[in-house]
Amino acid sequence: MTLRIVCVGRLKERHYAEAAQEYLKRLGKYAKVEVAEIREQSDKNIEVAKRKEAALLKERIGQTQKGLTIALDRTGIEMSSEEFSHLLKKTGLTFIIGGPDGLSKEVLDEAGVILSLSLMTLPHQLARVVLLEQIYRGFTILNGGKYHK
Repeated sequence: MTLRIVCVGRLKERHYAEAAQEYLKRLGKYAKVEVAEIREQSDKNIEVAKRKEAALLKERIGQTQKGLTIALDRTGIEMSSEEFSHLLKKTGLTFIIGGPDGLSKEVLDEAGVILSLSLMTLPHQLARVVLLEQIYRGFTILNGGKYHK
């Protein structure tokens, strides 16, 4: 099984990068996780920057994307870890994480699921780590591991 995570921006801070690497290593037991990063765009108008990012995200994801696209946004649905683990049974999952200003309306409208990791706003770098941890937790739930209590 292969999962994709497409992110706006890179992990700039070492502690986030190390945490992400740890979960990617742990996930190797359950799935192949491909992480792709696109460059944050800037513009005086935030919506223009987000539309530029949307074009880059679409290009990276590909027009022939098969499977389920899950966009992370604080306005999305919340799930328990157990509920989230059931999503991991689907094939062709692609998770999208926006940059500091979030995702464009266009990306959110085209996503199959809009998922909230928290009602609180998280830095996009931390959101990546939290997502990786929850993917790992989800696989341990599905496989009867002891990680999830």
